[in-house]
Amino acid sequence: MPIPTAHKGIHRVSARQQIYDTLKTWIVEGTLKPGEFIYDSEIASYFSVSRTPVREAILLLARQDLVEIVPSKGTKITETNEASARFIYEAISCLSAEIARLAVRKQTSESVEELKKLNAAFEEAVNCGDNTKILEADTAFHNCILKMADNPYMENCWQEILPHAYRYELLYFRSGSDRGSSVKEHAEIIRAFEEKSEGEVARCSQQNWIGFFNERLKPQLDLIK
Repeated sequence: MPIPTAHKGIHRVSARQQIYDTLKTWIVEGTLKPGEFIYDSEIASYFSVSRTPVREAILLLARQDLVEIVPSKGTKITETNEASARFIYEAISCLSAEIARLAVRKQTSESVEELKKLNAAFEEAVNCGDNTKILEADTAFHNCILKMADNPYMENCWQEILPHAYRYELLYFRSGSDRGSSVKEHAEIIRAFEEKSEGEVARCSQQNWIGFFNERLKPQLDLIK
């Protein structure tokens, strides 16, 4: 199993959460590859803990559909494919539209200015070509809108689905050529906020996600089938 070789000891009181967070990061970033099997004994050895918190963390990941528990074989990282990506982007695009509608109603001039700064940082990351910074900047932009919406139930739904989308975002950013379109789409979202148009900000937000799938991600997935 290709996990880092350095051992990482952790405190038992937060073992499950730390293991869960680490494995989730490895899955999203691609350290653990789609379709690859992981084994609780190796993970327990890496974290210097018993298998119990490892199994608890794996169950949490399975509930999020990031891993699949295969009887008598082990735990498999969920595959990435076009059908799965379509479901994910259909869902997140619809959710983003409704979050944006709420954000318009609750926005302040300061929050709109913050969006402009965050999109400028996103553009800078895109121009630098650093995939990690691109993802961090994109996350910060959308999290700002989420904060503007100020609805904990929507936030829970968003945080549940976002890791799935970002698995594909990183897959695309590794070889996709059109990285500038998202900067322009963010600018259109900001313009809609400035106009305080719920319908337009919802449309632009939804298109930012589903358009990425249809116009940029799907053609790339077709090439790597």
